[in-house]
Amino acid sequence: MQPIRRILLPTDGSVGSRAAGKLAAQMARDLGARIDVLTVVDTSSVLEAFGDVAGRSERVGEIRALARERALRFVQRHFAEVPEVAVHVRDGSAFLGILQAARDFNSDMIVMSTRGHAGLKHLMIGSVAEKIVRASHVPVMTVRTPAAGFAQKP
Repeated sequence: MQPIRRILLPTDGSVGSRAAGKLAAQMARDLGARIDVLTVVDTSSVLEAFGDVAGRSERVGEIRALARERALRFVQRHFAEVPEVAVHVRDGSAFLGILQAARDFNSDMIVMSTRGHAGLKHLMIGSVAEKIVRASHVPVMTVRTPAAGFAQKP
């Protein structure tokens, strides 16, 4: 296995992302690795909702700026002790965006959260994390967080 020098951390700002962020930060400090924090925003509904190009461009720009601002705050809270951290915002499908970013950044590992959906909901929508684990060309470490409504074991 090659050394881990670059870790991709997809985040949506959720509790699970924070847990994955803590783990990625510890790994980066221990290994001397760089972290690429990635937020993928789906702006397809904006493209459909706004008829004029100027309105679409403006709204997409606002969405990207807000996503970048949130990601920067996430980095400030969780990665103060990590020397090399970059923030990236991309449009599109989370699944495809994460896989492409791992290739583009030459990531050695992906650390991401999984919400722990179970039952029918999982069967219907699947899991981005599960799809990433199956399709990634690099190792993926998932940090599980319980699904809403499920009790945690003591």
